[in-house]
Amino acid sequence: MAVSIHLLLTLLGAGITALVVKPSTSDTPVQSLTYGVAVSWTLSALISLWVGGMVAGKVGARGDEEDGKLHGFIVWSLTTVIAFILVAAGISKSLGVAGQVVGAAGKAAVEATPNLAAQSAGVIKEYSSEIRKDDKPLPPGATREIALAMKNYLIDDGGRTPQNRQALFDALSRNTTATPEEVGRTVDEWTASYDRAAKEAKQAADVVVSKAKEAADTASNITGAAGIWTFIAFWIGAMTAAWGGKCGALGCSPEVRDLRPVGRAIP
Repeated sequence: MAVSIHLLLTLLGAGITALVVKPSTSDTPVQSLTYGVAVSWTLSALISLWVGGMVAGKVGARGDEEDGKLHGFIVWSLTTVIAFILVAAGISKSLGVAGQVVGAAGKAAVEATPNLAAQSAGVIKEYSSEIRKDDKPLPPGATREIALAMKNYLIDDGGRTPQNRQALFDALSRNTTATPEEVGRTVDEWTASYDRAAKEAKQAADVVVSKAKEAADTASNITGAAGIWTFIAFWIGAMTAAWGGKCGALGCSPEVRDLRPVGRAIP
């Protein structure tokens, strides 16, 4: 009886919640619907457990307060096992989704570095293609030499040294007809442009990682709160069922006395 009433009331509560929540006017319709279903599930459980405990106390322990409470507690124990069986798949799925969201932060952080490297390689290729000699593209060997010197100076850790700058300067001077002043300006322009691009790319990567971590924190908090609330709600349900069992055995009115039949004295 407790399980049947619980399922029926939960369906009723979910239906009412679905009618009340309007996706067109609500900013968070999914969250509102989830909270509504959770509240209806909890209230339905308390009502059904009280009714089930009351029936068990009335049928199996009429007139005995302690037996009535025990019958109600047994009702709670049985319905708890059944409830866990019914929602086990949903709980596992929720925990799996939460784990995926938590893992997204680490994945985003790992993917951000390759993206930065790919963008840096694209910048080097773009800069190298700009170099011409007598308005003609440079030979492949000269382009590779300039690109390598540019990478050593602009990208590699600790690359901003006078030696690496001079190597880039020499590579440009050997393969172009630009004057030393023009070569110096070109190197300075590349350096400033690359630093701006790297800063923007890093900011974009930081935003991605920050959002992933925020989503992970939210999922973790929701999962933790749901677990704690479920634990508390189940124990409230146990007390409710025991109370129902007592009411079934003795009645809920404090004036009701022990109704157990008194045996006649043996003459």
